[in-house]
Amino acid sequence: MYHTALLIGIVLLTASGLAADVPFVFDERTIGVANYTSAQLEQARISSPDLSGVPAISTPPDNQSLEFPAMGGGNISVGTTEKNVGELKRIVNSRVEPNNVHEQAIGIAGKYSGDYTIEQVSAIYSDLKDDWHYVPDPRGMDYFSYANASLKVGEKSNCIGAGDCDDFAILMSALIESIRGTTRIILARNNTTGGHAFTEVYVGQLNA
Repeated sequence: MYHTALLIGIVLLTASGLAADVPFVFDERTIGVANYTSAQLEQARISSPDLSGVPAISTPPDNQSLEFPAMGGGNISVGTTEKNVGELKRIVNSRVEPNNVHEQAIGIAGKYSGDYTIEQVSAIYSDLKDDWHYVPDPRGMDYFSYANASLKVGEKSNCIGAGDCDDFAILMSALIESIRGTTRIILARNNTTGGHAFTEVYVGQLNA
């Protein structure tokens, strides 16, 4: 069943602010989530092995600069580079381009009829996860591919798409936005596993 495959790719976001920005894993154990208090949601996050060490999301101001490691040969950092938050948002947003991937989105989500359903979102996530070819960025830089470009590379490589984690997140966001979903891309970093990017998908109100 597709619902159990979502794991960390789908994060619970609520418009009420009750548990906004608390990462949450949906599976067969979370059927009663609509009745959870904010304390219960936080406890579920803490006790989930899939979210071990994953913090709540923070949003730095647009005028802030962030340091990113510049990667050399292999996975060795060769220093750092600064990126302005506002400029980084502009770049990533420009790469999502849902209008240019609509045909692909329909091809995947069309397996399930309906007006933007969780099955359609799950199908997009599963198809990407199962048929994505990971390829790192050029040495010394972070490269963000346009969603449509990732699909074109995939056609040449006999897969749905190719690139690194931020390219995957951009394409997933574009496909879901293309069928009227709401997403955002999270950039994360720690001192052990390095950098990562993933897509959050808004799945509705807690009481819906």
